[in-house]
Amino acid sequence: MMRHRKFLFAMALASACFAVSNAQGQGSTSGGPSPATRSGHIGDSVRTLGEIDPTELSGGVDQRPAHFREAGSAIQSNPSLASASANTGRISSDDVATWTVPSDPAVAIPSSTYLGQTHHADVGVVCGTACRPAPPRFWAEADTLLWFSETRNTPALVTNNVNAGGLPVIGEPGASILAGGPEPVGNDLLTGYRFGGGMWLDHCQTWGVGARAFGFYDGSSSQTYSSSGTPSLGVPFFNTSLGIPDAYLVAYDAGSLGKNSGSVTVANDLELLGFDIYLRRALMRTGCSRVDLVGGYLYTEINDSLTLDTRLVDGITNSIPNGTVFRTTDRFTGENVFQGGTIGLQSEHARRRWRISSAARFGLGDMEQTVRVAGSYSEAQPSQPIVTANRGLFAQKSNIGTATRNQFAFVPMLDFKLGYQLCRSARFDVGYGMMYFSDVALAGNQIDTNIDIFNILGTPTAPQPQFVNDSLLLHGVTLGLTLTF
Repeated sequence: MMRHRKFLFAMALASACFAVSNAQGQGSTSGGPSPATRSGHIGDSVRTLGEIDPTELSGGVDQRPAHFREAGSAIQSNPSLASASANTGRISSDDVATWTVPSDPAVAIPSSTYLGQTHHADVGVVCGTACRPAPPRFWAEADTLLWFSETRNTPALVTNNVNAGGLPVIGEPGASILAGGPEPVGNDLLTGYRFGGGMWLDHCQTWGVGARAFGFYDGSSSQTYSSSGTPSLGVPFFNTSLGIPDAYLVAYDAGSLGKNSGSVTVANDLELLGFDIYLRRALMRTGCSRVDLVGGYLYTEINDSLTLDTRLVDGITNSIPNGTVFRTTDRFTGENVFQGGTIGLQSEHARRRWRISSAARFGLGDMEQTVRVAGSYSEAQPSQPIVTANRGLFAQKSNIGTATRNQFAFVPMLDFKLGYQLCRSARFDVGYGMMYFSDVALAGNQIDTNIDIFNILGTPTAPQPQFVNDSLLLHGVTLGLTLTF
């Protein structure tokens, strides 16, 4: 390298001296002014090494290094490059896309800026003037999701009555709803994850392929309501046998006849797991921004369940022995599997160490919905064997079982991130994300609150199976790390 630089310096100096002496000789022969009296500068007639005819050097033999011979040939074949290289002796980095850089290690590798970072182009790679190649070929992302779901619909599930002797029946003076109906169920914080990665298929980052996996692992909530008799506590329903609103008395003070005590527990669980595979194609790129078209395949599972448990200890004087414990359980589950294609746009814009990125995708496909209903009942009298039955309150012989159907659904997805470049290869991101499912079977919608009380032990006509469609919105804050390598 040092020998080449010395050689270049010597050749430039010799050329300059040759030009000056030639100008002086011409002046004395023609009678023109001497160098001391001529206008202009001594260096005006000096040519760069890229412009010198190889036959002018060393008796017709071009003694310059290989990369200068290539540069000179390029300039001669393309005169428009001469102005770009007039003061450098080689082709400028702006014109590197018009010729192939030789692999001589002495060649200075041109640099370019891509999304706010300076990189070196790969030697021998010609991508076109619009391309700003960057060495990283792979990316990886890890996000923590702190999201919420919109309130899921359920009927009124737990009521009480603060009036002495008042029944926990909707519409009665003093009665109020504790869970379900207007009182949200299952709107707690959902903690989840999302991992992704991919690679560029070419040096210009025009085509890429990627994949993501995501899910929520802490979407459960539970609330227990209990009473020793006052206020009264119950599960509201509509008595089809009598045609009136009614309630299953879990806790009730009957005055001189005694009282029942008990509790009601409402538990809800939401799980979401999924992944997508996508292809990425650059649509627009500048030095600090890019917009890509993305499209691929999306698979998602959404499982929503609701469990209603009651426990009643009888203390009222009647035909049932005092101390008898009654338990019921109703479990409703909605299982949803989405499979379909996605298409959307993904953009990035960099400003020094900061980067704003966004992604909007739209999925279309099939949602397979499965509804499961199960129930159990137990009665434990003092010193007697426990009696059990395959029914609960809202889960009776008339609706217990499983049903499946398919629905067309669409799934919009949105991500917005603000990132800070910690180092060349690592970036911290904070942002907002959203997923919306147009057609899902959620557990609370499948509950029929009509009960045929008189025929519970036989063949009841109610409750009936439900298959109600609903939508589901998940959204919240994302915190993550992005790596490129």
